[in-house]
Amino acid sequence: MNIKLRAVDSQKIYQEFCIFWHRHFEKQFESLPKYMQANVVELQLQAKIQSYFVQHPKLTMLKIKIHATDIGCMLLALENDALHIIDLIIKEEFRGKGFGKAAVEQAIAIAKAKDISVIKLSPAIENNAKALYKAFGMSVTEYGEKPVYLKRAAG
Repeated sequence: MNIKLRAVDSQKIYQEFCIFWHRHFEKQFESLPKYMQANVVELQLQAKIQSYFVQHPKLTMLKIKIHATDIGCMLLALENDALHIIDLIIKEEFRGKGFGKAAVEQAIAIAKAKDISVIKLSPAIENNAKALYKAFGMSVTEYGEKPVYLKRAAG
């Protein structure tokens, strides 16, 4: 799978994050009247990205591209000698085609290149990609609000 990961300028992370998450929140709040929906969606986007930055001050966003098309994004942070995949979003029309797997493979390659031995991710409870993470040999190691999956990059 020939995808490219491209870093997003730190000043544009919120704008890019909104592009990928907006549809998700629209669906979540589609039962609201239209005049309320836009405000609620915007508030949800702001809250989500702010919570990411509070929890992970060294947050980096990588766009996932196929040819010249943005098909998703990945939020990463280096924390305590671990690479934490905070969020992996693939646009709906590109899901189920191996792009998420290719992005995780590239994240593992980034970790190996930086001599990082642990990759962490915390998928959302409703995440459909848990099978993908398990295919990489990741297993649940902690429980809190969300399970935490770990994989040794050297393996």
